[in-house]
Formats: sequence, C-alpha cells, structure tokens
Amino acid sequence: MKQLLGKRILITTKDPAVTDSGIILESAATEHKQRPFEGTVDYVGDKVEDIQVGDHIHFNSIAGKEFPHDGKTYLLIHEQDVNGIYLV
Repeated sequence: MKQLLGKRILITTKDPAVTDSGIILESAATEHKQRPFEGTVDYVGDKVEDIQVGDHIHFNSIAGKEFPHDGKTYLLIHEQDVNGIYLV
C-alpha cells in the first residue's frame, strides 16, 4: 500500500474467541459470533497523531469495514473509534 489517507487506520484483528496461545474458548465459540474489538495497527493515515504502526489497540466492536489487501483481510477504522492503546 502506498499510503493511507486522513485519520484512517488499517489493523489486523484478534478473534475474541481465541486466546493468545491459540486455545478456542468454548463459551465464545458456541455463542453468537462476536466482532473483534482489539487488534494490531498495520498502517496509519497521514493525519493520525497518537497511534503508530505496531500498536495493539482496543476499538469499538461495531466500527470499521473489512478491507482485503495483498491476500490478507484487514479492518479499516477511523482514529476516533480507538478507545485506547494497550501497554505491553
């Protein structure tokens, strides 16, 4: 991707039904499919100020639109939909 414009952020999401170690949580898998609410930032727009590539962020689960690029599916959200940045 050449450049993302404005206050948009392209992220790789984390499935809330799968733990970091790859275990699928039965309660989450049997309930209705939850939309992701956290992910890792892959691209930021030219006007994004406080978020950087590589940040692990929490965002509104109803935000964004899936965006296919280079054989991978990302979620495109606006900076205003980010609730916070996880500190590792």
